[in-house]
Amino acid sequence: MFFKHLDEKGQIVHNLRQPLIQTETGSLRGLHICLGLMKMEIVCFILTWLCCLNIAVIAGEAGKPPSVGIVQVPDGGFVPDVVMDAKNVLHMVYAHNRNAYYVQSADNGATFSRPVQINAEGTVEFKMGERGPKLSVGRDGVIHTVWVDCWAPGVKTYVRYARSLDSGKSFEKFKTVSSMNGVDGVTMTADGAGHVLAFWHVNSPPQDKIPAATWLHMARSDDNGATFKPDEHVNITNHGGLACSMCMMRARIGADGKVYLAFRSAEKNLRDFFVLKSTVTDNKFTAIRVDWDEWELKKCPMCGPELTTGPDGRQVCAFMSRYKVYWAVSDKRVTKFKLLHPHIKWQKSALLLTAKSLCAR
Repeated sequence: MFFKHLDEKGQIVHNLRQPLIQTETGSLRGLHICLGLMKMEIVCFILTWLCCLNIAVIAGEAGKPPSVGIVQVPDGGFVPDVVMDAKNVLHMVYAHNRNAYYVQSADNGATFSRPVQINAEGTVEFKMGERGPKLSVGRDGVIHTVWVDCWAPGVKTYVRYARSLDSGKSFEKFKTVSSMNGVDGVTMTADGAGHVLAFWHVNSPPQDKIPAATWLHMARSDDNGATFKPDEHVNITNHGGLACSMCMMRARIGADGKVYLAFRSAEKNLRDFFVLKSTVTDNKFTAIRVDWDEWELKKCPMCGPELTTGPDGRQVCAFMSRYKVYWAVSDKRVTKFKLLHPHIKWQKSALLLTAKSLCAR
């Protein structure tokens, strides 16, 4: 399910399929959360894991429970991913019948364009709530999507990429951007200036010392997705590079032009979160720790982070740890994170819903 917050003009400014916000414009217009000052309990977290068939439009004022309107994803689609661009066009990709589709809306989800199938061949993985096509819209209006082949015993799964140069009317034939199969956690970002980056994790080279742990990899395009350079292991100066094997990741290009990647680590079996930081042209990342929960777990909880850029360039991350949902916000230079919220609850109710109870549904 997706959740959108409306600004004072009724515009959707972010989505919450995972527990936080997403905009490609780097703006949280009208969001009643000042970075560092939490003015309301964001009730949309409560619904994050309930289903993946709808989007929900959320409106409200600081200190008051927001109103929620549910909008059905077209075709009964699964695991939608949504971006609102600078022109207030709502872009959405989703999975249906093992294919990926694209639609857009100019009226905040009241109506959608005719669905356009993105993959002319092959299949698209959508199971387990986090997998599905992922979306990025550059400042130039080019629409970028990535996905993974539908998994089945004996089937080799790769990272696939396709783009649209005509505002979503059609998509080019997909490209395979991973040289190895068995990938998961695919995400991507694009800046509209020619830089497109895709990330995933895969057990290559093989390791079995840490269970449910795979290595971070990436592929880069410097010509707006026309071609991709050979994929490579993500180089991190202060982290070993092991990620939780099935948790989703989120990539963003910030207002400073740097690329950020939020992921759940698996180093030493500790399933805490980090945000990687680098220039868009280099494969030399610095890991910034988001939380110090030191959650030791020898399996994957399959609940990845969400990441967005605040209006002053801070990175805001939300995540689940020990079955509770948290917020964290970086400083302006994105050198450290500070935890903001330990749990989510209704202000006028004694009911506390944790991520554990929601995931159990």
